[in-house]
Amino acid sequence: MKNTLVILLSSMLLLACSQKKNETPAPGPAPDMTPPVMQPEPAMTPEPAMTPEAAMTPDATPATPPVAPGPQLEIPPDATVVETPVWHQTFTLEGKKYIALNSFKYKESKDLMGYTAPIELAAIFDEAGTIVRVIVVTHKETPEFMDRIVKEWLPKFADLKKDKPIVGQGGVDALSEATVSTTAMLKTLEELRKLAFTQILKIELPAAPAAPADAPAAGTDMAPEDKASMPADMN
Repeated sequence: MKNTLVILLSSMLLLACSQKKNETPAPGPAPDMTPPVMQPEPAMTPEPAMTPEAAMTPDATPATPPVAPGPQLEIPPDATVVETPVWHQTFTLEGKKYIALNSFKYKESKDLMGYTAPIELAAIFDEAGTIVRVIVVTHKETPEFMDRIVKEWLPKFADLKKDKPIVGQGGVDALSEATVSTTAMLKTLEELRKLAFTQILKIELPAAPAAPADAPAAGTDMAPEDKASMPADMN
């Protein structure tokens, strides 16, 4: 009886397994093959237009200042050379006419000795006869003395009016410690002005200043009272 029961249970178990094996599972839902709907990307907000930078204005080149009359006035390279009635140069600056004379061009001034040799000068005049500038062209003087002459003494001639004497009473004094050189330059400038006035500008020369009462006697270099005080054998 017991064996029969075991056989029966075994048969039932095999049958159940066989049925479960033969059962076909119900097919599941087919996968959704519909492609996903793409969400549109948000619209790109355009960047604000770049304002172009203002064009850089180049720095203004400072205009060359006009050459003023006086110590800065130069004889331009293109000055016109005139041979008659005496050698001179002419040029115009800012509507004003000038003439320039060179001391080495005339017998009256080319041999006037400085301390070691004649000094070549150029004198610039305006049409009214005013000396605008005096320039040392060449020289053989001691450089230290000439530097002092150019810096301290020659500016005295800038804007020297036609009726102002150059030498003598009321004129320009020679420079101490460079007396020989500046005395020669005074004589040279006096000759240049005579030529400019009489030959070119046709201007009357200023009257020679009257000699002071105590001026040295002619042919001497000392005052009368100094001469009178000397021993008789030296007069």
